[in-house]
Parts: sequence; C-alpha cells; structure tokens
Amino acid sequence: MKKISEKAFTLVELLIVIGIIGILAVTLMVSLNPAEAQRKSRDAKRIKDAGVLESVMIQLINDGIDVGTANGTLGGPASNPATSASAGNAQSQACASSWLGLNVCNYLKSVPTDPQNNRTTSSVNSATTTTAQLAVYRARISNGEYEINVRQESLSNATKVTGDGGNSNSWYEVFSSGNNVLN
Repeated sequence: MKKISEKAFTLVELLIVIGIIGILAVTLMVSLNPAEAQRKSRDAKRIKDAGVLESVMIQLINDGIDVGTANGTLGGPASNPATSASAGNAQSQACASSWLGLNVCNYLKSVPTDPQNNRTTSSVNSATTTTAQLAVYRARISNGEYEINVRQESLSNATKVTGDGGNSNSWYEVFSSGNNVLN
C-alpha cells in the first residue's frame, strides 16, 4: 500500500509565525505611538491659533483701534486677572466680542480655544521635562505691543518652546516688535 503524505504546517511552525507577527505588530504600534501623534496634532492647532490671534492683533493695530489701557492689561482669566487674558474663557461668546475687552467681530467669528481647553494636561517646559498645566491661551497687550502664549504637549516640539525668541520656557510665544509683555 502506498502512503499518501499530506503537506501541512506543524504546530511549531505555526507558533513561530504567530510569534513573528506579534513582534512585528508590537514594533509597529510602538513606532506609530498614537498618543504622541495626537499631542503633535493638538500642538499644530495651537501654533495655528497663535498665528490667527496674532493676525487679529496686527489688524486691530493697523486699523488704528486703541488696544492699550492705562494699566497695560486687558481682561483676564480668574487665575491671574492682572496680567493676562485667556481666549479659552471666551469660547461661548458670539463673534468673540469681548476677547481682551476688544470688539473683534469684524476679524473673527469666534476666538480659537485650546484643544484641551481649561483642562489640566501635560505640557512641555523645556527640552527634557513636562509638567501638568492648565490648557489655555494667554494674551496681553500694552501700548500697542502684544504677546500671545500657547502651550505645547509633545516633547518633539520642545525646541519650538525654547527657540521662539520669547522669554518663557513654558509657553510658545508670538509677540510684536521683539518685545515680550508677558512673563
């Protein structure tokens, strides 16, 4: 009688293939790091929003609108009303009419807000550290000069925080004429 041999994988071969697929899947997940991709995406929005807010400030100044006050500040969040204003606190107002105490309805439909608005989240302080911080945007104007601050979450954006030309290693700063009006 002739023996018919069937071709099939052995259990050991199957286990080896499953192990290799598992190692590749773990390596792929680690290299993609979806949490870091989300942090980078939120950081990109923050930088874009800082540019939008800067454009509004430039337009206000160019249109001759008085953006300064006697004490050098306008508005402010509950945490520090004497030194800054939080765009995050104006999100529900129509056309952002009271952002920094200015009527900006001709320039914005709404004030951009931090993607993690008013939540405590990790943010980059320097090239090597992160700390828990409140997620808001800050802005201050003084005698026609302005500074807008946004936080960054991703460690890969630490160089943007420390290399923006500003005076803070905790905020990404956009400001006018090389002057920093916020600390």
